[in-house]
Amino acid sequence: MKYIIPTLIILLFSGCDKNNDYELFKSDGGKIYRIDKVTGDVAVIEGNHLIALKEQSDIPISRLKHWPNYYIPSLDSIYFTLNTTWRDGRMHYILSTSAYKGRLKSVFENLTLYSSYHLTFALLDSGDFNLLEVPISLSSMTRIVSENGEPIYVTINNSIECPIETYLALKNWSCTWNF
Repeated sequence: MKYIIPTLIILLFSGCDKNNDYELFKSDGGKIYRIDKVTGDVAVIEGNHLIALKEQSDIPISRLKHWPNYYIPSLDSIYFTLNTTWRDGRMHYILSTSAYKGRLKSVFENLTLYSSYHLTFALLDSGDFNLLEVPISLSSMTRIVSENGEPIYVTINNSIECPIETYLALKNWSCTWNF
């Protein structure tokens, strides 16, 4: 009986800890942001006040963001698709091509010769200023094959460090290649 009451008290207090639902970030300018990992709500902490930045539905945190396709006519009319989400200080991304043909196919079939070839996608703010560049070695991409075993497109699923302020400012993207 003497152990039951202390055990209940410990269980009661351990169940009340909600600190894992939030993440705090300090910006370069010194502002402290609180992000609710469950709802995606973002607030700035000023003194002893908590100020919500936007309505939850306006913030693309922890929800998949589908970026517009990026079309490159000079690369055999291939376009790229990009999907992103943000969690725990990292931007997670999936970059895929629309097809596996032409120059892209040739490079992938000879990757040992072209191991230094890469793509770079840049994420831009509303003024088209480059906020984040993500270089991708072609050798790190995966070929997705059809039921017949023929490659149909290539993709990569990865993540990169990205402050919340940067992710919230992203409005556009572009893609370049060197092969």
